[in-house]
Amino acid sequence: MLWDLMPRDVPNNQSIFIDLARKATALRPEVVKNWERLAWHLLRTGRHEEAATVLAEAISRFPREPLLQLMLADTYDRAQRLDLTHEILHLVPQIPIGDRETTLYRLELLMRTKAANNADQVATDTLALDPTN
Repeated sequence: MLWDLMPRDVPNNQSIFIDLARKATALRPEVVKNWERLAWHLLRTGRHEEAATVLAEAISRFPREPLLQLMLADTYDRAQRLDLTHEILHLVPQIPIGDRETTLYRLELLMRTKAANNADQVATDTLALDPTN
């Protein structure tokens, strides 16, 4: 499947896309994007526990993927489990220098969850990467 061509924000009938994402993950568990898509769709439908379970399994397979860990922190934040949110945010592996989207996601999570030790620096870094943010 060409998951990169499918938008994250799919209106109407999310259950179809969750089923497709589950099948893609089962058929090709070595593809990180399959795990990401499944988790995104679960999050969009408010299935926080399922998303956390999927992301925990994905992280056990791909421990050096920062986006998966950020998504897990986001999931815990949405489920109002701030202790786990902060713990995960402080364990996220190094984000590659050129990965602007993931870096912004991390900075936004740090601000939203108030997990940043230096909030002023986080805000400055965010604005430097995206002045319209």
